[in-house]
Amino acid sequence: MPFKIKSMSRLTDKRAPDQGPQMPPLPVVDWKRIGQSAPVVLPFDYQGPEAPLPAADMVVITWTNAEWSAFDHVFCNSGQQRTDKDTAWQADWKQYAKGAPPAPTTGTDYHLWGYYRMVQITGQSGQPITVLLFKANAHLAYDPYLNGLLAMTNAVLADTGARYLYSIGTAGGVGDADLLGNTVVTNSGHLYMTNSNNAGSPLNNQTFSCTQWFPSFGLMEATQQQLLFALSNVATWPQYDLLFTQLQHKLAESKPPVEMTGITLDDLVNQPLNPANLHQPGVANCKDKPLLTTDFYYIAQPGDAEKYCILEMDDAVLGAAAGEKGVAYAFVRNVSDPVVPSKTLGGAPIPDAVRNEWSSLIYDTFGFYTSYNGALAAWATIAAMTIDQKGA
Repeated sequence: MPFKIKSMSRLTDKRAPDQGPQMPPLPVVDWKRIGQSAPVVLPFDYQGPEAPLPAADMVVITWTNAEWSAFDHVFCNSGQQRTDKDTAWQADWKQYAKGAPPAPTTGTDYHLWGYYRMVQITGQSGQPITVLLFKANAHLAYDPYLNGLLAMTNAVLADTGARYLYSIGTAGGVGDADLLGNTVVTNSGHLYMTNSNNAGSPLNNQTFSCTQWFPSFGLMEATQQQLLFALSNVATWPQYDLLFTQLQHKLAESKPPVEMTGITLDDLVNQPLNPANLHQPGVANCKDKPLLTTDFYYIAQPGDAEKYCILEMDDAVLGAAAGEKGVAYAFVRNVSDPVVPSKTLGGAPIPDAVRNEWSSLIYDTFGFYTSYNGALAAWATIAAMTIDQKGA
């Protein structure tokens, strides 16, 4: 049985309070380093949130605010640096709510279904590809749950007539090979739900795979070598020291307090977090190996690496909806919260509460940067599409 934890990290749009020194911005994307050009933002006649979406060849969906900011930076505003505190760019995204129920949350900034922009990408084939960028506010773990996520996906695909669907964003690692800041690309997702609002669905415990198409990696090596952000720039031992202090304070103040006696920073900074391993982010081709989609936040357990390529919380549902419509799909997920050790270096068990909070701190601190790598990896596969693929 998977281990459930209460902290939501990559599930939510919530951020921890600002801690420590100012982190560096995301860099300007120097597209010329790989002989390419930035996506071109396309104007469109916006008729309000209830109006249909514009037509597009492809839809790319992302989720949390950290992911959204990195997404916008790569696809719409790559000529300027971006900090995780910048928000002015959000004004250019238009709300989409066609057929959506009222948002089941208080506050004025949360609306179903989400927000969108349009860009054009002209890559290696020379043929322009029209892409609708979508920031989703419907999630498998939130009201309206599975049915809402399916309804949102079906509405977006019906309006755009898109023949390709991507879901991109943060994810949990399954093993020591999943380094902080790496990315995986897959065409398959396995769905496991336990929430009472979802568990009765016939989609539960099924695997959904796109068998007719897989993204091209023709530009990936150049993108990886020239454009991706090395997490060693931010994931440093001084930063980990700061996070470890925050971890101790959080757990000491929790109710009941959690004892950390005998647990050191060295016990928590495993191979996926070791700064010495984070100088060159990688992008893994995981064709036909499913990711695991759950409706609760889940940290990898022993044996998961043999079955799954990454852990996240929406994608298999999108695969199910897209497959029903004959739409090709892929998932591009960055490692924002690597697998957390279950034992100290001396072999003592690490309490679940410690693993939970450490995972959340890692995501809150570095998810903005890992999302940049994931967005660039997604762009690389789109820019490498051939005319035959686009017409498949």
